[in-house]
Amino acid sequence: MKQTKTQKTRTLFTALHQANLIGAVVSMIVAGVTLSILTLFTLWAQVNANLELVARTIAYSTEAALMFDDGVTAQEILAETLERENLEMAMVVSRSGKVLAHAEEEERERNGFDHFMNRLLFPGDTVIPVMNGGESLGKVAIRGDGAILRVFFLKMTGAILVCLILTGLSALWVTRKAERQITSQLDALAKNTFLRHTLRTQGETRLHISEFQQINTQFKALLAELDAKNAELLARQMRLEDVNASLNYQATHDDLTGLANRAYFNDCLERAIALARSGGGKLAVLYLDSDHFKSINDRHGHTVGDMYLVQTAQSIRQAVRHSDLVARLGGDEFAVLLSPIDSLANARRVARKILDTPDIVLTHEGRELPFTLRLSVGIAIFPKTGHDGESLILAADHAMYRAKKAGGHRYCEAAGNFPVEE
Repeated sequence: MKQTKTQKTRTLFTALHQANLIGAVVSMIVAGVTLSILTLFTLWAQVNANLELVARTIAYSTEAALMFDDGVTAQEILAETLERENLEMAMVVSRSGKVLAHAEEEERERNGFDHFMNRLLFPGDTVIPVMNGGESLGKVAIRGDGAILRVFFLKMTGAILVCLILTGLSALWVTRKAERQITSQLDALAKNTFLRHTLRTQGETRLHISEFQQINTQFKALLAELDAKNAELLARQMRLEDVNASLNYQATHDDLTGLANRAYFNDCLERAIALARSGGGKLAVLYLDSDHFKSINDRHGHTVGDMYLVQTAQSIRQAVRHSDLVARLGGDEFAVLLSPIDSLANARRVARKILDTPDIVLTHEGRELPFTLRLSVGIAIFPKTGHDGESLILAADHAMYRAKKAGGHRYCEAAGNFPVEE
């Protein structure tokens, strides 16, 4: 009889344990698949938006080359952009169908998963027409290389899976231990001959105080152990949230400088425009490019070049307000979102402050290397020179190139040129 009661009790707990285990496993699988799908779609949207911006930048840069049929200049622009933006292929075609310039990364072996991810992220070439005064000069076609994004996606998916597996194992261990504890307490209670004899023969509900104290102590210990395991599960959940926050930071910030990246800058710009449009406010976009970064790289190497970019980023960040957003768009190109501003004069004042930044001194291999921070700055104002994020960035980029052609180390507005004395 004792054995039958014990088996029934354990069978009940086993059924409850199995139901909890199945529910936990299904929930973890659904959560993991959902997070992976959302991550893939987010990366896909960011990559394609970035490719379109890169193609438009190439179109602006090669406009003069197409107009004068200058294949050498167009080829140089494509080669530099291919290396900087991690592209698989870039091509400039004239309106007559002639390939004016073509650049393609070196062939490398790809496994089946690489081919699948490339087809998923880049199902076709991104093509942007090159226009001049409403007249088509040709077109630019580029194809992205998703190697970096594939590695990032795999790392993030692996981290999510590891965290889900650890959480599931912890929940399984806690459930089994709680089952054993409760079952042992019930078995001890059923085998207590004194308690059964008292209840059956005398009909009394009175028990010795020591019996109640013993049962109370044991259950308190069991509850304390369950509380400790719950605290452990909560700590694991917090660590999982920290991992997710770290992955989100990597997806929205530049690895070298710590500034916002192109995709995050575009998102913030669109939100700022929507806010300014609803409230009738103004904002400005500053597009910045180093005047002699290439010569620094060629003369001192990429290590010094990276140190120069980091110092440039810090100097720009110190020249603007804490609420303004500074981003690295790629290579030696930066952008600043001034939101909100009262007038164009505020944007001019910030541009002058950036251009007046003191010289920087880098220390490399025990030597001090002084550099003059020379930047060309383009300014675009919402809603004066653009009504959306894309038009503002392109207008500021165009103004920056005019400042660079005028000698550099100055700023230029989308509607005019305002040199700054050095």
